[in-house]
Amino acid sequence: MSATARDAKVSFGVITKCIHSLSPYTDFIHNARKYGHPIYKLIIGYTHGCDKEVLDQLRQLVDVDIVRVGGDENLVHRLLRRGAVLADVKAILESPLTRRFGLATYGCYRNTVLLQAILNGSDYLLFFDTDIYPKLLIRRKSDDGFPNIRWQEIDFVGRHLEYLTREDVVITTSDYSGYYIIPPLEFDGLRELLIGLQKEGAYEFLMSADKHRCLNVSHDGKPRVRETRKLLGGNLGLDLSNLDKLAPFFSSAYVHRGECILSRGEDTLLGPAVYRRGGRCLDIDLLIFHNTFGTFPVVPDLRDRNVRDRFYYSCLGWIGRNPFLNWFLIEQGLQKGDLESTLLRQEECLARAAPKVTAYLNDSRFLFLPQALATARKNLGRVIGEHHRVVDSWKNMVKLLARQRSTKSRREPASKAVLKAA
Repeated sequence: MSATARDAKVSFGVITKCIHSLSPYTDFIHNARKYGHPIYKLIIGYTHGCDKEVLDQLRQLVDVDIVRVGGDENLVHRLLRRGAVLADVKAILESPLTRRFGLATYGCYRNTVLLQAILNGSDYLLFFDTDIYPKLLIRRKSDDGFPNIRWQEIDFVGRHLEYLTREDVVITTSDYSGYYIIPPLEFDGLRELLIGLQKEGAYEFLMSADKHRCLNVSHDGKPRVRETRKLLGGNLGLDLSNLDKLAPFFSSAYVHRGECILSRGEDTLLGPAVYRRGGRCLDIDLLIFHNTFGTFPVVPDLRDRNVRDRFYYSCLGWIGRNPFLNWFLIEQGLQKGDLESTLLRQEECLARAAPKVTAYLNDSRFLFLPQALATARKNLGRVIGEHHRVVDSWKNMVKLLARQRSTKSRREPASKAVLKAA
């Protein structure tokens, strides 16, 4: 990398409840250093706590910004001093429902980190999650025909920048290697469960779990880069010079049996929004390792309470997402059919599958999955309203911040042009 290319301010973004471990932060920092990429900032959005000793050690390696999610006072004041309206700031950074429970939606988490990166002058923001690592799981067939698994090191920052610096590319992303979020399971009613969760595409994969044990692997060939609208927040690059083409992260929450459930899919709307604004998103075929259940290489077993808990809350997260997701896709002309029939089919399938999965897992919590969908569906109007407020507030915020960045850029070389020239 040339000296001019190094002038681009590349920041890492991470969201977490607590900052209590050096890994995987140090894994990504050392990986960037090895391949000659200075990291401008490590920005961590958190809600519940921070280990001072861990933070001190991280700050010996990189400039660290920690931001409390849910209305960090310093971040709010900085935005207000820039001319932002308080109502817009609150709409983007806070969720009234989750605030009552001392939580934050995933959308609020990522928006907090994103705004901090913009205010600090980052040119590129690369998100990774706390169970993600900068290496690939590669499968190679041995002489006896059985696959061998090995690790392959990758240039995480370099691969994202290679494509983020191309014309009109606003976002880069990719899937993961590692165990799939749904562990191996097979019972009468599996297809109905997956339809109810809007995960029916995983049926064939799960039915052949005896062959692969639900382990996703990468390859060591040439990257198969392609356009995409499917983004994954834990392996995501953003070009912050294209603020007018970016949309906010958005997700919701709902209360199920007295517990606040965070819906998944905070990154779902970004892809379609970028394309509507004239930008492009690329899947860069960089399947970084996801230690999904924290026990790799042990095959996840649903008899393990921790594995079952992870699967249960994933189910509730998908259920909370699905009414809004289907409304959005139909509204944008990206999905055929009508909302009522789509949700009715999911409700019917969940009602039939719930007793069967409950018996299979010997876990009564799964019996109430249909109730969760009924609650999420009932909350759809509220969630649509929240989405409109976030989008409108983001438009106001972007106009303000983009104008200020533009004024600054007239005094400095544009980072994308510098990187291209390099």
